Amino acid sequence: MRSTSATKLTLDYAANESSGELPSATSMVEGGSAMDSSFQTSNLEFPSFRGEAYAAAARRAGRINASAISDQEHEALLLERQLLLDKKFAGNISRKDANRLEYVRWSLDRIEDAKHGWAADALEDSIAGYERLSEDMRSLARQIEGLQKHK
Repeated sequence: MRSTSATKLTLDYAANESSGELPSATSMVEGGSAMDSSFQTSNLEFPSFRGEAYAAAARRAGRINASAISDQEHEALLLERQLLLDKKFAGNISRKDANRLEYVRWSLDRIEDAKHGWAADALEDSIAGYERLSEDMRSLARQIEGLQKHK
């Protein structure tokens, strides 16, 4: 990025005029004037955001989005859920309303998770730690029993 003024930053890149495509990251690194000439792209390793890290980031992003809902929107969802449940229990719910009920329930679950999910995650981490400790203790007991048998 280059600074065009004290308050405005712009992205410094050269788009391929003929194809309308942006240059690749490698070509920008290799040909970019802002990069140090001693920089080697072969040493560049990009992190892989898969598995648990990806899931944790997605969960965190979802919680941030869900926590941004206003009290009025939350109350509106609760009221809509109640009206749709009344239709369901009366036996005259349409397929469209049943789908909407599932969506409203999902939305309310996301809001609830945003409020209390952090505590549930901490509890889950503690439980996993105790389970690892328990397995380590069982392994230690098996090792001690094996040593006692060899004596």
